[in-house]
Amino acid sequence: GLEEAYAGKAAQIRIPTSVACETWSGTGAKAGSKPKTCPHCGGAGRIRHAQGFFTLERTCTGCQGRGQVIDNPCASCSGAGRLTRERTLSVNIPPGVEDGTRIRLAGEGEAGMRGGPSGDLYVLIRIKEHELFRREGDDLIHVLRVSPAQATLGDDLVVPTIDGSSASVKVPSGAQHGQMVRLRGKGVPHLGSSGRGDQLVYLDVAVPRTLSKDQRALYKRLRDLEGAPEQTTDDARNMFDRIKDAIGGE
Repeated sequence: GLEEAYAGKAAQIRIPTSVACETWSGTGAKAGSKPKTCPHCGGAGRIRHAQGFFTLERTCTGCQGRGQVIDNPCASCSGAGRLTRERTLSVNIPPGVEDGTRIRLAGEGEAGMRGGPSGDLYVLIRIKEHELFRREGDDLIHVLRVSPAQATLGDDLVVPTIDGSSASVKVPSGAQHGQMVRLRGKGVPHLGSSGRGDQLVYLDVAVPRTLSKDQRALYKRLRDLEGAPEQTTDDARNMFDRIKDAIGGE
């Protein structure tokens, strides 16, 4: 989740992976025997075939390119020298990790064939969407709903933050729908360095859908006092820009 990406954690994961077969020290051959040179390719792992002016090369099917074959394979691993087992690994997820980050665990991948070295394991980080926040880089987007009265008069409100605490937000008087208030240092930690991003609080001025009798009387009184708002060219231009942004800049 986003909280774990913010704070970092040591996660335990269970994975099916290949491990070295311990029955015959990972050689894939029974005791008293050992792999021998493949008679088909002479140990090269590839076979060359001349065809006219061209020489074609293909992987040897007798040894699957390994250059060796086993006459008496281990019964546990059928000569592969490795088995599939489920393992539990600990992965350290650093604070500020982003969605899509790959974490490399050296030597924790598939075991090599017949005693060969193990590969690496790559863990792909996927971060679930959060109910209250949306991440943009190291900033967090949060939407705060306010009433028309709060937007008009201004107000001191409280919003949640990603660390589980809360922060004060000062809604300025005359705030507009979509206006942003920045809370510095309340975002996600910068990966691999000090400091944090910001929390960007966007104001959602919510017009009430239903009114009580007293509210309706007050709104009627306010309408009569205010009258119709003055229409300006700048207001229309700003609204056209918002419409353009909403439909993708066309």
